[in-house]
Amino acid sequence: MCTDGRSNRAIAEYLRLTTSDINARLASPLGHSVNLTILDSGGTQARTVANAFTAVRSVNAIGLLGEATSSLTVPLALVAQELGLYTCSGSATATTLSEQQVFGRSFFRTIAADDVQGVALAQFVKAMKWNACVVLASSSTYGRSIAKVFQSTAAQIGLLVAAREFVEFGDGDADAESASRDLAIARALQVAAESGVRVFVFMGVAGEFLALGAKARDMGLIGPEAVWIGSEGVGELSEIVNTSQAQSLVTRASAANLPSVTSMEPYAAFFVDCYWALANMFVEMLKAGTAEADVLGRNVRLPVAQALKPFDGITGRVAFGGDGSRLSAFSMFNMFDGKTVEAATIDASGAVRELAKPRFFSGSSTPPVDRPEAFIAYVRYATAGGILFMVVTAAIAMAVCVGAVMVVMHRHSIYVREYGLGVLLTVSLGLVVLLLASVAWLDEQTLYTCNGSLWGSSIGLQLMLLPLLYRTFRTWRLSENILLWKRPAAGNKLPLIVITNLFLLQIAFLTLWTLLFPLQPKPFSSTTSFSFQCRSADSALHMLFTSIQISWHLLLLLALVYLTSSTRSLRTPARTPRYVHFVAINFALCAAVALAVSIIQVPSFALGGFWIDSLVKWYTVIFTLGMVHGRVLQQSRNASRHALSRASSPADDTMYALLAEQYGHLGGSTGPSLAAIPGKQHSMVGRFAVKFPGALSTWNQHQFMFALDEGYFGVTKAFGQDAALGQVWRIAHVGARKASGMEWVVEVLVEGKVVMWIQANGATQFKQLLEMLPAEGRMG
Repeated sequence: MCTDGRSNRAIAEYLRLTTSDINARLASPLGHSVNLTILDSGGTQARTVANAFTAVRSVNAIGLLGEATSSLTVPLALVAQELGLYTCSGSATATTLSEQQVFGRSFFRTIAADDVQGVALAQFVKAMKWNACVVLASSSTYGRSIAKVFQSTAAQIGLLVAAREFVEFGDGDADAESASRDLAIARALQVAAESGVRVFVFMGVAGEFLALGAKARDMGLIGPEAVWIGSEGVGELSEIVNTSQAQSLVTRASAANLPSVTSMEPYAAFFVDCYWALANMFVEMLKAGTAEADVLGRNVRLPVAQALKPFDGITGRVAFGGDGSRLSAFSMFNMFDGKTVEAATIDASGAVRELAKPRFFSGSSTPPVDRPEAFIAYVRYATAGGILFMVVTAAIAMAVCVGAVMVVMHRHSIYVREYGLGVLLTVSLGLVVLLLASVAWLDEQTLYTCNGSLWGSSIGLQLMLLPLLYRTFRTWRLSENILLWKRPAAGNKLPLIVITNLFLLQIAFLTLWTLLFPLQPKPFSSTTSFSFQCRSADSALHMLFTSIQISWHLLLLLALVYLTSSTRSLRTPARTPRYVHFVAINFALCAAVALAVSIIQVPSFALGGFWIDSLVKWYTVIFTLGMVHGRVLQQSRNASRHALSRASSPADDTMYALLAEQYGHLGGSTGPSLAAIPGKQHSMVGRFAVKFPGALSTWNQHQFMFALDEGYFGVTKAFGQDAALGQVWRIAHVGARKASGMEWVVEVLVEGKVVMWIQANGATQFKQLLEMLPAEGRMG
């Protein structure tokens, strides 16, 4: 073992003094003797391995004590095992040394292994009611070993490791190495700060923590809101139970070679127990009948798990597990204001027992929260923002459900039938699903909430867009695209099959995404805020799938905008194209806002982005509900009142009945559809939606004049749209008939050729237009 330094020299002296104790109390009474030779390794692997061979050749050793570090103990134990030597360490804790197949034959230790310590640390953090922590570990074998076990244990008990960083400390001698160490520390602490968690678990030794702690203090990571928990290497553990034995060694060492020693050095007690364990093991072998020649000739191949016997040592009861690791409880010490108090113990099963209330940097015994309120940039259920969000969302969802019920109650109305009851109910379902998808963004994100939000948002949008697209396409197919209109009617089955397949295609895409590259919660943070992002593990594939998803929804939206723009002037009873066009345009504007917010990838804006996105969704749902369900219900009620009014009034003549139609308009959105010209009893003027033949022609408002006395019929663009005069025909050359496949549409012919289609407001107006213009068969 290395004998450089005051601590190492003290341990060596304690071991020399222990030789006399072992001979006096254990070996001599049975006719045996124990000798100790100390070989200095200088802290290097080469000298450590060479010392093993020297011990065999020079002093015929049968057991080894050492080394202090795991990095030196691993090669020493491997070589010693090949040489037939049993080895014990009082400070090497690496989990590698617990591997039975490699080290189980001849290596053991009197200090608990890192896997035990890693489990104990994780259990302690969880017992303190913290749900998240940051792991900062030395890149040494010691640090990595504890961190590995801590990580796996944390996953099992539901403790989130928000960040895990390893730091290459080096020895800090050279300026270049010191600069490299400082950069590594700064980078690790920056990651820790941006995690938003203020419970830090450090795994390293005291010197390493001093270097890191100074930087952490400068960055504001040591203060009232922070908690620092260190592995046993930070406090340089010295577990002494048998104080009288320890004091005896200290007194004799002080009187001999170490006059300045007043207490046992860290790990010294474990090495003393190592010495006792080796001696006790060999004595027990001889007692059991093993030949002395086999013991001294290193021919015993009994695994340590069978050879070791429990005993009472300076560190308490020394017992071993099946892998040669010591079985013992861990103690957690609270260091505050220069005092060290044992705060808790963690036994081998992971059970935590509190012994005293720890005190924190604030001076209080109340544990700080793992994530301070000021850092949390996401809405939680139990907060005022979360409650407000849930109440508003629930209220809007309830309004959608009420609207759906009322639509069902008016299902026989012509206005509901124009949309189709299935279309309206499917849109209602989509609105509710879209609202519920937003709820998944509350609180900390998980694998399920991330993918649930993706599915909810996507399915909700599909259930909104596809039914409206189906309804609008049917209108466009019959009234807008002349080529499709003239083909033999395929009915409504083909568009419905296409829409259904588009929905199934979205389901298949989401299934592929979820199974192959599921969204996972990723910390999205800075030094002042913490939230989550849901992303696939592969960033490139995440961007690809996200781009496809956005493009697909934009394509559907553009198709809806185009179809509704083409048919928005079509005057149907429920004015479906007009109001769906409003929905499409509004949805496009809201989508632009939501997309712009999603592009702003700034952690400090995460909370603002959430509320903007929520407001946009609420507004979209309310607007769609009003323009679709609300208008349908309003029209249904107005139609009922109008019918009652008409039933109680005297019958008017045909022309005045037409003038009273509620959908007519002249120079505005209300008023009669036809008005008499003063002084001309049989001349009428009005505005109607008109479409001329042509695949690219659209429905537009036109002004008509029916001059029955003069015998001509004229049409021009509505005022302000076009300066052109328009066209005038002699009524004798004009014919009219019902347009095939289009409801309440009059087809106008001039000399047998279709020149336009006129959209009436209802059955009465449609009949009146046919009466005002000659029938096709009466043209002369």
